[in-house]
This record gives sequence, structure tokens and C-alpha cells, in this order.
Amino acid sequence: MNDGNRDDPSKDDFWDLDKILPPREKRASAFSGEIRMSEYESRGDRFSGAPAAERRITIPADEGGESFSYSPEGNAFIKKITVRKYKSHYSFYEQFRKNAVTCFGISAPKCNYVPFFSYIPQYSQLTAAQRQYYFYWRGELRAGRYIKCDYCYFWLYVYEVLNLPDYIPPEEGVRLLCDVWIHYRGELPKTDKFMAVWIQDYCMVHRLPAPSDLLGDALDSVLRYADIKEFYLGNAERAEDIKTDMLISLLSDYRYREGKYFTDENAPLITERFNGAMERVFSLLFRRGDLFSDSSAVSFITKEAFSGSLCTHNIKARLEIEYCSFRHSERLKSTVTDCMRYIENKIRAQIRVKSRISVRELPEDIRGEIDSYFSLIEGAARRAEEERNRPAYELKYEPESIGISPEDASRIEFESWGVTRDLTDEEPDEPVADEPKASDERALGTSVPEATEPESTGEASETAVSDDLGLGEARIGILESVFLKGADFSDACEAAGLFPETVMDDVNEAFSDAVIFDTVIKMSGEYFAPVEEYMEDVKNWLQTIRR
Repeated sequence: MNDGNRDDPSKDDFWDLDKILPPREKRASAFSGEIRMSEYESRGDRFSGAPAAERRITIPADEGGESFSYSPEGNAFIKKITVRKYKSHYSFYEQFRKNAVTCFGISAPKCNYVPFFSYIPQYSQLTAAQRQYYFYWRGELRAGRYIKCDYCYFWLYVYEVLNLPDYIPPEEGVRLLCDVWIHYRGELPKTDKFMAVWIQDYCMVHRLPAPSDLLGDALDSVLRYADIKEFYLGNAERAEDIKTDMLISLLSDYRYREGKYFTDENAPLITERFNGAMERVFSLLFRRGDLFSDSSAVSFITKEAFSGSLCTHNIKARLEIEYCSFRHSERLKSTVTDCMRYIENKIRAQIRVKSRISVRELPEDIRGEIDSYFSLIEGAARRAEEERNRPAYELKYEPESIGISPEDASRIEFESWGVTRDLTDEEPDEPVADEPKASDERALGTSVPEATEPESTGEASETAVSDDLGLGEARIGILESVFLKGADFSDACEAAGLFPETVMDDVNEAFSDAVIFDTVIKMSGEYFAPVEEYMEDVKNWLQTIRR
């Protein structure tokens, strides 16, 4: 050992760690100096009016301390919002905004995905490969193509939108925030609890309405994580725009999922019944204005906008919100809770379990909505049960539809009368003329003048017939002869070339379903006669359809 080197460490190779460790790749900060746009491939896009290389970058002066108040239009819950910008300047994230402005128009060619991790992602933390992928991914995103992404690229893009309201108009910015979240929330589920709040804050700071129409299925997560749920619900135009199960969880003190009958087997059906019945109730409350208004439930909250995000001091703000908290309305919660208990009893009755849940007196209209829903359910179930228990042989007697029309049926029936007369060698009731008989023309759907004799089919009016029962011209002519002119029913039918039994069945069936809801022609022995009780009703109907 050379003891002479002991006093001179610079001559001792043992302490030279650079010779022992492998050489490290020198990493220059991407933003150690000014970045020129020409260093990257640039292209014009819908965010900048000109190609990035030709655009002059300017950073607006900070106007800290600004505050303003407003009342959102069309929101039944939010009464007043006050936005107070921070007065104190801090420069911790100022460089991020400068870099965001510089990189706003940069694009990059297609490249492979490169993972990126940072607790607070910033441009200065990107390697050259990561920077290229971010600009490529962002370009694809702006074009509506959603390629592979991780949390840090996602957050970096969100921070960019939040911090550049002067480059990205807020109306466009909220669309971009909703768009990127909707398309990546399935792959990045941890984004839900932040984006639900940040989108709400972004809209409040920039005086925008809630973007409920842009959120789609994400509205469930919004209502779960947003600290002011009323902001999203207040802009609903219909009760159906709000998720029923979410309203139930917010407003009801009765937890039906904890009931003894809510088993794995019954859970889907019970949930469907509660949601279906309460959807009708909420729709009624919405129409009456009871769902979104209760002056006794005014609340106040002060909060920091974009809490947990990367924001410069001129983007950060304090929000003071005065709103009507429908969740704190004891009257509304009591009504919804009673509805849930009443529905529970209805479900128990369906499964033949004795009702044991007490319910206070519900308003008649609300109770009627629930009863109506379950009546429909029970009717459908009863018809399904009857169909299942129907004997198999009955199916063989089902009439087969061949698409025949009432006019075709009248023609066939008329022709059968001709065959009958030929077979029986009976003389015709009236001489055969060159012109078609009235009965022929009536059976074929043509209009002819009626004779005044009782055996005629009645005089057809020149006015159009408004046949709301679907009887057809021939049968209406018979009714006019019988009820208006006193003709014999059998004679009128024969003159029209129709069987009396068939016409009676058709007419009675039509009037039993509407207008009178009873039969108007009866058979007494071998004769057919109108029912005296309904003579005036049928006459009025005949006069009405000829107007």
C-alpha cells in the first residue's frame, strides 16, 4: 500500500466512485431554456387559429383578487355563487402555465406508448420519449381517437385544460374535460372522485351550466362524489333525466336492500319494482315543483375550487355557494321514505307475505301513482300466467290471419248470396237491370241513392262518413235504414247482400267496445230487432258521423 496517498485523497482511486459506478445517461430538462416551436413537428388545429410555428405566445398579466357573484339561470337549487380569486401571488406552478402555453400547439408523429409516473405530473418531468408520446396522444385525443393512456398523461392533460382558459374557451374546456373522462374512466376508475368535483368547480368559476347532457352514464359517479349534488340535478328538464336509484339513496331513510326478503334471488326483481314505482312518484313531484324547491332547506358552503389539482394562483379560487339542499328537506325525505315503505308492503302482498310496515297517510295522488304501477304489473303477470296455463289444443283453433280486408269479406259474402239464389231457383226480389243493383254497389263499396221503401238499405249522405267504429259503409247503411227509417233488420241486411247474424255480431261488438258499451241489436225468436233503450244513442251516433 502506498502510504503516501493516504494524505492526498485525490490520488486514491479507492474513493473515486465515478470509476466504480456505470456511466449515467445525462438527462437535460426539457424546459431548462426557451423551447422553440420549430424543434417539433407542428400543425394547425381547431384550438389555434394558425400553425403553432407562426403563432406568437403571450402570457396575460395576472389579475389576482378579482371577485364576482351571480345566480345561475335555469338551476332550481343554486341561488347564488360568489367566486373570489386568490389575492396572494405564488410562483410554485407558474412555470407549468408558461410551459403549457408554449406546448399548446405542439404535435408529434405516431410513436409507441411510453409509461409515465409522477405524483403531480408536469411537462418538465417528461423524458424526450414521454414528451413525444404525450403530444402524439393529445393530438389523437383532439381528433376524437382514444389510444392508450395512463393516469399521469390523463392528469397532465386535465391540468392543461384547467390552466388555459384564455387559450381554450371555457365552453369548449368543459366539453373536453367531460370527453376525456367519459372515454377513459373505465380504464382509469380513480379519476371519478376528482373529475366529478373539478368539472363542477370549472363550471361555477366560468359561469357555465351543469353539463349533464355530456356526462351520460357518468352521472351516477358525479352524484356519488360531487360535494354539491344539487348543481347537477337542478338543470334537469325532466324527472327521467335523474337516476331514480340515486334519488332514492339520497332522499329515503328506508333502506330496502337491508330487508329480510332482499335475497340474491329476489334482489333484481325487488330493485326493479322500487325503481319503477318511484320513477312515477318523482315524475309527479317534479311536475308539481315539490322535488326541487323547499325554502326551509337553504344551505351555505365555502370551498376551494379544484382542490387537489395543479393550478396557478390566478386559476385557483374560493367558492361561496348559497343553495337549496333538497337532501336536507325533512318534508321531502319524509314523503319519499313513506313511499318506500308503502311500496315494500305492495311487494310483500305480491309474494303473499303479510304487511308489517307502518305507513303514514300518503297524499292521494302519490298513492295513486304507486297503485297504478302495481296494477299494470299485476295485470301483465296475470295475462302471462293465463298464457302459460292455456291448453295446447287451443292453439290449433287460433284463427290464421291471411290479410283479408272488410271490403273483401263483403264481396265474398255478396257472391255467396248469388250462389244461394242459383241453387234454390228463387226468383230475384227485383228485376235484373243493365245497371248494377243497389245491393251490388253497396257490397262493392260504391255509393248509390237509397230507395224510400222499408226494404231498402237507407239513403247514403253526400257528406263523408267519420266511421270511428270501423263498421264500413254497408253496415252503417243498414243501421240508418233500421234506426232512422224503421226498416226491418233482416230485410235491410238481405238487400245489402249480408247475413243478418254476421251484421248483428259485428255491430254489437263495435258498440260494446265504445260509445254505448252494450249490444244495440237483439234477436227475439227468429226476428232481429234494435234495443229500444239505445235507439236515441245510435241515432245520435249516426247523425254525428254524417256531419
